[in-house]
Amino acid sequence: METKVTILSWVRLVYLDAYRTLRAMPQLALTVFLIGVAHSLVVLVLFSFYSPLVGRVPGRHWMELAFNAGWLFLLMPFVIAIHRFVLLEETTPHYTIDAHSPRLMRFFGSWVVLSVVAAVPLMWLLVMAQSLRLPETWIMIGAFIGIAGVAIMLCLRLIILFPAIAVDAPGANWSNAYRDTRGHGWGIFLVV
Repeated sequence: METKVTILSWVRLVYLDAYRTLRAMPQLALTVFLIGVAHSLVVLVLFSFYSPLVGRVPGRHWMELAFNAGWLFLLMPFVIAIHRFVLLEETTPHYTIDAHSPRLMRFFGSWVVLSVVAAVPLMWLLVMAQSLRLPETWIMIGAFIGIAGVAIMLCLRLIILFPAIAVDAPGANWSNAYRDTRGHGWGIFLVV
């Protein structure tokens, strides 16, 4: 007899795994917390207090994007450690950033590609709306209903690529992730 798993049971399981991870690797969690605090302070100082000064800098948005990408790169070892703990019960005792690790680079590269796939349609709609002088409300409606919605659903279906990369699963690639999530897009959306 097949048992159907509900969305609420998946969400409960996610929170249980998060709790178990924090208990198993408190030093890693503290390190990530401190990285987050440092990132927030730098963002506050650079982009809030000095926003008139930074706002005039050419390429400010690219600077913010690069800064956030660097911050995400620093978080990747923890995210990989979470996946490895949940799936393999493997604890990571030290926070190590190894830029030569194929696993880390593949994980981060996939994260960047997926972020770009999700963000490009929204940026395109913003540019189009500005050039046509449409109100911001129309931008948001168009972004959610139109192209961005499709991009987000695509990204959600590919999200299972990350645990597969973290545990070095054979066949961890974009096409397999997309094929394996066929028919589960809305369930993934509700859990996320």
